[in-house]
Formats: sequence, C-alpha cells, structure tokens
Amino acid sequence: MHTNTFQTCPANIIQAIALVLQNPGYIKIDAEDFAHFTSSKENIQYLILEEKAENLDSSLRKALQTLPSKPTTSEILVCFTSSEPEITMVEIGNYIDQITENFGEKSNIIWGVNKDENLKEDTRKILLLFSPLKK
Repeated sequence: MHTNTFQTCPANIIQAIALVLQNPGYIKIDAEDFAHFTSSKENIQYLILEEKAENLDSSLRKALQTLPSKPTTSEILVCFTSSEPEITMVEIGNYIDQITENFGEKSNIIWGVNKDENLKEDTRKILLLFSPLKK
C-alpha cells in the first residue's frame, strides 16, 4: 500500500474514509477494498458531496463535469451514505450511471452503501475516489 497517497490527503478525506469503514453498511466497502484500490496508485483524486436528496443528482452531475483531470478509464471507489429515509437502489443506479458516463464504460467501479444517523434528515453523501487504470 502506498502510504504517501494518504499522507498528503486532506483531513476531510481521511475522516470520510474512516466513517465508511466504521458506519454500518448494507453493501459494505471494507478495508480490503481500500487496500486493493490504493495499492500501486500514485494519483488518487477525490470528490465529497453532501446534499439534500433532492439536490444530489444535479450537484453530482455538475461536480463530475468540472473535475480538473478525468481519465477515460479509471478505477473508482464510491460510497453512498444516507440518513432517513434511506437511499434507494434506483437513486444509486442513477448516480452510478452518471459516474459511468463521465469516466467511461471500461472503468472499474466498486461501490457500497452506508447509513449515518448523524446526517440531517433526507441527506445523502457521496465519497468518490478515482485513479487512472494502469495500461
């Protein structure tokens, strides 16, 4: 595992990863997923969004369109976190479709779903980590 990747990582991304590992999950991203994702990676970029459920779709679309460097083939780790009411598979499918449209059909996406009782009601959070696939 490249520890340099996380040594230069801002505190908010480290906190977000810690919450993903600690919070109960329905489809759990675990430490092995993070270890696999970060191994041999030199350039991991991230995006964290936290919005009311009704605003997340447009916020994600806008954020993905403005990413400074977006390879056409990437490894992507994405965690969806919700409060009450819980995120639905339809919502997740829509978000995954947006991510796939932006990063390309050949991207490798690992995703999970967590619940966070500390989020405000009807709030969704997306943690998206991505890195170019090695050729």
